[in-house]
Amino acid sequence: MIEMLGTYNWSLMLLSVLVAVFASYTVCDLTQRIRQTTRRAVNRWVVGGAVAMGTGIWAMHFLAILALQLDEAITYDLDLMVLALASGILFSYLSLYLYSRHSGSRRTLLLVSACLTLTNLALHSIAILGMGLLTDSSAHLGYLLTSSLLGMIAIYFALRMLNFRCTKHPGRRSVYSALLLGTALSGIHVSALLGMDFRPDPHAQSELDLIHGEWLAIMIGMVTMIIQIVLMWSLHDERHTASQQAVRSTRQFDSLYNNNPDLVVSLTPLGEVISLNPAGCQMMGYSPEEVVGHHFAEYVLERDQEKTFYHFGLALSGNPQHAVEVSVRHRDGQYREMQVTTIPILTEAGQLDDGLYVIAKDVTDRLSAERTILHMAYHDALTDLPNRRLFIEELETSMATAAEKGEQIAILFLDLDRFKRINDSLGHNVGDLLLQHISTRLQEALAGIGLAGRFGGDEFIVLLRGVNGSEEVSLLTGSLYEIICQPLETEEQEFKISTSIGIALYPKDGQDAMTLIKNADTAMYRAKEARIHYQFYNDLMNEETAERLALEQDLTRALERDEFVLHYQPKVDIATGNIQGAEALIRWYHPKKGLIPPDKFIPLAEETDMILQIGDWVLRTACEQNKKWHTAGYTDLQIAVNLSAMQFGQTHLVDRVAHVLHQTGLPSEYLELEITERVAMQESVTVIEKLQQLTELGVQISIDDFGTGYSSLSYLVKYPIHAIKMDRSFVSEVIDDSEQALVVKAILSMAHSLGLHVVAEGVEELGQLEFLQTYNCDEYQGYYFSRPLPAPEFEVLLAQHLVR
Repeated sequence: MIEMLGTYNWSLMLLSVLVAVFASYTVCDLTQRIRQTTRRAVNRWVVGGAVAMGTGIWAMHFLAILALQLDEAITYDLDLMVLALASGILFSYLSLYLYSRHSGSRRTLLLVSACLTLTNLALHSIAILGMGLLTDSSAHLGYLLTSSLLGMIAIYFALRMLNFRCTKHPGRRSVYSALLLGTALSGIHVSALLGMDFRPDPHAQSELDLIHGEWLAIMIGMVTMIIQIVLMWSLHDERHTASQQAVRSTRQFDSLYNNNPDLVVSLTPLGEVISLNPAGCQMMGYSPEEVVGHHFAEYVLERDQEKTFYHFGLALSGNPQHAVEVSVRHRDGQYREMQVTTIPILTEAGQLDDGLYVIAKDVTDRLSAERTILHMAYHDALTDLPNRRLFIEELETSMATAAEKGEQIAILFLDLDRFKRINDSLGHNVGDLLLQHISTRLQEALAGIGLAGRFGGDEFIVLLRGVNGSEEVSLLTGSLYEIICQPLETEEQEFKISTSIGIALYPKDGQDAMTLIKNADTAMYRAKEARIHYQFYNDLMNEETAERLALEQDLTRALERDEFVLHYQPKVDIATGNIQGAEALIRWYHPKKGLIPPDKFIPLAEETDMILQIGDWVLRTACEQNKKWHTAGYTDLQIAVNLSAMQFGQTHLVDRVAHVLHQTGLPSEYLELEITERVAMQESVTVIEKLQQLTELGVQISIDDFGTGYSSLSYLVKYPIHAIKMDRSFVSEVIDDSEQALVVKAILSMAHSLGLHVVAEGVEELGQLEFLQTYNCDEYQGYYFSRPLPAPEFEVLLAQHLVR
């Protein structure tokens, strides 16, 4: 067969290369769009890119073939041309689809390069078949494989260049990639074409004989260019719209950024500061120039850095981090508590861009308030000691630890003696000051060895860990008692403090926290009743506690049931032997237990505040009875009533006494109120004013149990007192104890020199009476003359020893 000779139209050849480059540039531009757009829009751009690239490769092939000018006219198979176009578009779609899914993978880039190379080979083969000529297959194959391998390498590097992540000159990158990609695609076809020998095919049928080759080239080029231009214009239009949207978004972002009340900082992927908004500058005290370029870790508290880097890494992987609390250094060196949200900067396709945004809210004040609230929930407001809730939690933890180690712990329950009296008489300010001083002493004494808490009122509780038996606890408790009971000095006066302490040991006295506390409380009441410093718990106390609770319940109903009565003990004039008056003494006749002595129920009444109601009843009943005796003719008879410390501390005591006197009709000079020496020893302005008001009312005032207190006798001069009642402990020893006799003589002499009346209590023998007569004691009480009597029996005695 005759070999055909030919030449090349280099203008058409160059046109084919330009078409390939132009199509490549269109596709390169589209790939940037694919990387930045959403998934929904990706498919649209992949299809557009496939049409652009497929049409460009197809046009490039046929323009290059048309550039070949042989001795004979070349015919073209229209069906194969259409097939080539369809194949180009299909293979291009496949290549772009793969790229859109995994654009950053080297493996994907190799796969896409191979796919484009195969696309080129497929169109080259179809185009050659469509010419209606025969070729030398062996020589053609060698050129084709060599050009394909070199072209595939060039395509791979073009894609790598396009895929390289760099923010500088993205347009140039697209141009360079398009030049390399277009040259590679056209180079495969042109190189293979130059290495071919052609022969006429006698069986070929011409379908384009009427169309001159150059005009066909122009038509192909124009169609291709129109498609590319339309696609480029569409891309440009969308970019223009996107650019306008980006401008609006930028303005909105700048507004939010600059006016956001929270700190907003942008960071590079390495953690360096890019920018800081005005609120952040004001919040942290830095100017933007001071922080830009610095690593964020420079401003994070060291203990929070590990946590911060961990969440920073999670954000870099595309997972926003919310509400992470971090301490950040202010310019003044102080640290502020921040609640940090870290947000990765993503493209529209959801891929990480160049860095992160950090939004931080200053929560220092909020966290401080939360800590304050939490502290208040677990601590006493007045003393700042652990409250009941926290103490029990600490106790339960200590009990669990002690159980594991086989150790003992001790619970000390403390109740201040006579605190209510101080609080009621001197005011809550003084009482609060006293409690604060006690709590300070407890904390100092227990530093390193135990924990103190306040359960309310004047009750404190102490936890001692790791104790070695009751002996060590006794020593510690004794030391604690001495520290607490040191006198407390204020600007106005000095207080002498005492306390009663109950002790319970774990595990002997209780296996749970509440039982241990209850048993320590029970032991404390036993210590208070016995007037001792402290008392260890024992099992018998629970029975006593049950009896005490039952008695307390009965006591609350005793007034309603009219179970109280008054007995009257005569006060006798030593000189004449006549009854001058009587002391009203309360008795409780229990319906089941019979007569209950005052020393059993009076302390209980004081603890439960029942003493106020009982005291009112005694005062009113005694005044009513004395009024009856006055009406019966005993007009000079005086009645004495004891006032408890709690009664005396009442604000409206004077008004209450005046009201009772008015109700009963008893003249005030026939009522004598007895207060204890301990109440008188307080020497406060309130005590003096109250005694003066009672005296102005006409009521007589006497000091009961005189000589049992601790203070000086200066109050005898300061107070408007009419009489003192010498305690029975002095009288009982005057016959057998010469020193005690001297004391009684001194008391009588001192009282008379001050113009005070003296009443001796507890006279039971004639010798005692004769001693008192010798030294001019004024009156006496005691079993020598009469025990306390019910009103009817007292009237009989009264008739015998009172001159009407």
